[in-house]
Amino acid sequence: MTDQETYLKQIRQAHPLSEKQGFVQTSVDGVHFFWVEEHVERCPIIYEAGLAIICQGHKVGYLEDEVFRYDKDNYLITSVTMPFECASYATLDDPLWGIYIDLDLSELHELVAILSQEGYFKHSELNKKLSGIETAPVHDSMRESINRLIRCLSSSLESRVMGRSYVKEIIFQALLGKHATSLYALTLHNTPYNRIAKTLTLMRDKHCELMNIDELAKQAGMSISVFHRAFKVVTGSSPLQYLKKIRLSRAKTLILYDGLKASVAATKVGYESASQFSREFKRYFGVPPSEADKIGYDR
Repeated sequence: MTDQETYLKQIRQAHPLSEKQGFVQTSVDGVHFFWVEEHVERCPIIYEAGLAIICQGHKVGYLEDEVFRYDKDNYLITSVTMPFECASYATLDDPLWGIYIDLDLSELHELVAILSQEGYFKHSELNKKLSGIETAPVHDSMRESINRLIRCLSSSLESRVMGRSYVKEIIFQALLGKHATSLYALTLHNTPYNRIAKTLTLMRDKHCELMNIDELAKQAGMSISVFHRAFKVVTGSSPLQYLKKIRLSRAKTLILYDGLKASVAATKVGYESASQFSREFKRYFGVPPSEADKIGYDR
């Protein structure tokens, strides 16, 4: 057993062993530990902006026609709130363990400013089509940074003193790695990617309200056709499809973790018709709201 596996096992043992899946906040702000100890079939999930780093086991993600794997050699970058589908591959004897790091925009701005002064980013790269979700290889320096953070998580004292500095180090390594352009683009004003990212934040925060897509395009400073194309590139969905996925995912959380009835959850996320909500919930998740507990793991 490697040192990293020893530390991960210590972290896992701090949580109920009877729970086959979990996603918990660690002693370092913005860092979560997650585990899966059973196979989870492909199902819809939603990731907030951050880095998903798998230390053992693997997941396969699906976004429209794109299929991607993330594991100990490839981490996942979600630069915006992203609904997609995912399957987890794990067993009790061969569990999946990993950490999820929330993206701190102020910290990202600080690091990008320093790297930009050193000429690390080129504006020409912003002309590429940038997706809100992509995998990147774990290079040697980043692996060392990850190991330091995991060791730190097994010590409450080291977490308090050094935790955030190790997180900053990992974000720094991500900015040096492949597919860092989407993170860079988040920090720039008035780029198509940044404008869509701001729209996604608005849709996430106000998903329960009535939304006019034409007005969203206007706020983003884009024509309707340009807005739809740019939105599709970043999220893989149309604006209406994206909003529906956000609403249904939030409703699932309200039903499962807040104990709300389906009709109440439907109203809270912006549905006026309970029957429409039930139909769309079953179409998206494969089960009716009354069987929401059968839906696969969130992370």
